[in-house]
Amino acid sequence: MLRRLATLSACAVALALLSPATAHAETRTLVDARGDVWAMDTPEAGQNTQVPQREQGDIVRTIFRHTDRAVVIRSTFAELDRVGFLSLMVVKLRTNTGAVHWMALWAGPTRDTNRWRGEVTRRNGVTPMKCASHRIDYDANMAEIRIPRFCLGSPRWVQGSLAAGTVSRDSTFFADNPVNDGPSVRLPEFTTRISRG
Repeated sequence: MLRRLATLSACAVALALLSPATAHAETRTLVDARGDVWAMDTPEAGQNTQVPQREQGDIVRTIFRHTDRAVVIRSTFAELDRVGFLSLMVVKLRTNTGAVHWMALWAGPTRDTNRWRGEVTRRNGVTPMKCASHRIDYDANMAEIRIPRFCLGSPRWVQGSLAAGTVSRDSTFFADNPVNDGPSVRLPEFTTRISRG
C-alpha cells in the first residue's frame, strides 16, 4: 500500500513538472498604422504637421497586460534608436477605485544617470517611480514598463492610455499614439477595462 502511494505521488509530481505552467493575463492590444507621426507645435498655435516619412517613435503595436502580479505596457515601434535628444513613452492608468496613475519612460543623453537605458518617473518627469521597472530593446524597437499591482493599490481592473514622443537634435517634438492617426496633442481615451488575469 505504501509502495503504491509512493508510486502515485511520484507520478503526480512528474506530471506536474511536465505540464506547462499556465500564466493568466487579460490583455488589450492596439494596432496602429505606420506613417502617422506628427511634428508638434503648441496646441494653441495649430501648427501640428503630419510627418509620414518619420519612423523614429512611430508606434505600430501596444499591449496592455494585467497579470495576477503586475500591469505591463509594451509598445513596438517602426523604429526606436538611440538618436536625437529624447525618447519617451507616457502612460496613464485608471483603476476600479477611480485612482489615476501617470508615469513616463524617458531615455536619452539628457538623463545623466541612465542615458539611453531609460528611467521611469512619475508625471512630473523628475520623481522616479521606484516600484516600476522597464526594459528597452533597441534591436527589437520595443519599450516596456512593468508596474507591480500593489503599487497601483491591487486593482480588480485597469484602463490604459499611452502616447510616445521623440525630440530631435534641433528640438522638434514628434508624437504618436496607438489609437488613431491624428495629432497626439493629448493622451487618447482609455482602453476598455482590463481585468486581473
